[in-house]
Amino acid sequence: MNPLPNILIVDDLEENLKYLEFVVKKFKVNLIRANSGSEALEKTKGIDIALAIIDVWMPEMNGYELAVKLNKNRTSDIMPVIFLTASMNNETEMLKGYNAGAVDYIFKPVNSHILTSKVSVFIDLYNQKQLLQQANADMEMKVNERTAEIAKVNFKLQIESNERQTVIEKEKELNMLKSRFISVISHEFRTPLTGIQSSVQLLERYGDKWDKEKKQKCFKTIYNSIRFTNLLLDDVSLIGKDESGKLNYNPSLCLIKEICRQAVDDLKAVFGNQQIINFSISSETIETFADESLLRHIINNLLSNAVKYSGHEKQIGFSVVKEVNDIVFTFTDHGIGIPEEDMKYVFEPFHRASNAETIKGTGLGLPIVKRCVDLLEGTIEINSTLNKGTTVVVKIPYKETNRK
Repeated sequence: MNPLPNILIVDDLEENLKYLEFVVKKFKVNLIRANSGSEALEKTKGIDIALAIIDVWMPEMNGYELAVKLNKNRTSDIMPVIFLTASMNNETEMLKGYNAGAVDYIFKPVNSHILTSKVSVFIDLYNQKQLLQQANADMEMKVNERTAEIAKVNFKLQIESNERQTVIEKEKELNMLKSRFISVISHEFRTPLTGIQSSVQLLERYGDKWDKEKKQKCFKTIYNSIRFTNLLLDDVSLIGKDESGKLNYNPSLCLIKEICRQAVDDLKAVFGNQQIINFSISSETIETFADESLLRHIINNLLSNAVKYSGHEKQIGFSVVKEVNDIVFTFTDHGIGIPEEDMKYVFEPFHRASNAETIKGTGLGLPIVKRCVDLLEGTIEINSTLNKGTTVVVKIPYKETNRK
């Protein structure tokens, strides 16, 4: 609800003030009365005046001077003033009043009907002005609210757009990885299959002419190629389960020595005796509850890397030590090492170190190892020096079996 308009009446004669008060009080206004210019200035400090009715000829400060000072303190538009005067000597005097803010003159003696009519007009103007200001304020508030709503919607749309773009980029990346995966795996499968095909063709052609030793050599090539293919299939199967969310942790009793010996035998069957694998274990009876499949993936891949990236007849260390809370697997080779700039990418799928591009591999070994270690709630640490070798330390939690 808008406040009542403030009406100022100023006259040095009390009877005149009472008459003005009698006329103006007919309206719903807040009346401010003053007997002098100084009193009027004091009473109107910080107050918005809708209309001032001022006597022109007053001692100390006349009406014109008062109007000028009242308007000087206003921050908005000029305050409307009706001057009361007994006479107007010339046009210059009238212009002086208009320059001071006068909107009209009323001659004394004041006609109540004329004064009432003029006050009514200015009160209506003031009320309309207040309504317009309120309407503008309401409109501005609505515009601000609407602007805020639009900004909120735009922000939400931008987030959704960014999320869609992220999904699109991830789909592109996934498709690219799938294509690369198919290409790499196809190439890796081709090697053992070619070995099997060549051996079978030789047996078909010369089988009835060869002695037992030559036949055994071909059979061994076929067998080793099949074992290598099985290792690849195990990795492919693990990746498929991981992508579909079906790679779970399935603990069972694991006899560590047997698992490690089997891994060493498998690697020797595939790669032959081109490297010497020195296996040691701190206790023949180490056993724990863990996922055997995940553990085999870790050992097979790390041993395979040590063999592939070492020269012929190089020593490869493979040790297992049981600590209080962990079982520690250490793999050491004296091969080509990993360049320092490649170390931060070793667990990214398909990444091949810059010095390993001519060596056969999928770029999936270490990412698979890292995923398996994480599922076993273990840790992996890699230290490597270029052209000197690499040491990989894997720790998995030791979980007592309580078996007697």
